[in-house]
Amino acid sequence: MLQQTRVQQALSYFNRFMTTFPDLESLAKASLDAVLDQWQGLGYYRRAELLHRGAIFIQKEFNGIFPNQYEQLLQVPGIGSYTAAAIASISFNHPYIALDGNLKRIAARLGCVEASISSSEFEKRAYDEISHIFPFENPGLGNQALMDLGSMICLPKKAKCRDCPLNNICCAFLTSTPELFPTKNVKRQRQSRYFWYLIHQSENKVAFYQRPSGDIWSKLWEFPMVETFTSSVEDFLGIFHKQYPHIQLSIVKIIPLDRPHILSHQSIYAMIVVVENSLHQIPNVHYFNRENLPPSSVLVKKILTLIF
Repeated sequence: MLQQTRVQQALSYFNRFMTTFPDLESLAKASLDAVLDQWQGLGYYRRAELLHRGAIFIQKEFNGIFPNQYEQLLQVPGIGSYTAAAIASISFNHPYIALDGNLKRIAARLGCVEASISSSEFEKRAYDEISHIFPFENPGLGNQALMDLGSMICLPKKAKCRDCPLNNICCAFLTSTPELFPTKNVKRQRQSRYFWYLIHQSENKVAFYQRPSGDIWSKLWEFPMVETFTSSVEDFLGIFHKQYPHIQLSIVKIIPLDRPHILSHQSIYAMIVVVENSLHQIPNVHYFNRENLPPSSVLVKKILTLIF
């Protein structure tokens, strides 16, 4: 939950999540929709999907016993080298450095590492820099101490260098250049996307379909949707009829949202397309009672409040 999310933002979600799924077995036995329902509002929904898959994997492959070896941890879906190192060191006292964003920033400043933070060269240099000061005999506390140092002292901006216990060996402090490190990556350009949501209500039921993996809002539910490259109605109709040539749309009205929905690197321009005809012919469409809707994104919830 803390991946790209602040502690204060995640805390209430964590407490609610642990109440609903108090152990690995209950999480593994739950449906993905139930997990996503508890995750709603946290964003980066791929994390929840992988957390669920990881729990199922551990139940099946490790008889429900959480693995305590680094190499075994790497086999679990959703666990990469950083997470495996953090678990292995903090939970099981194995001598691994958990190179998170805080440790990378400290390493970059300690050695004035000029390589781009996303490069393999930086990864190696950062590991070497931290290795010189890391207490391998007490790795769990060592990782947590360095994480705290990064979050409280070695800040991205306005670092409190004079309070830092490492300032006597820190290249950036000694050369008065902490703000220059780590070397930033080229900023990604924000992508504009155009979502045309098809809204059909039959009695008290609304058409939804489940988003695929590998994109934003992975496995969450939303209205049947067509994506275009522009906000042109002609483009929408052309793409819709190309994808679904057997469906004749009966459009009541089209309502563009007044402002885009902003994500970290994307701007979503949503258009509400209210239709009269059933959408059952679109693959994977299901109708849900309005009182019992499946887990969905903040944008879909906003649209629901606008139209119902």
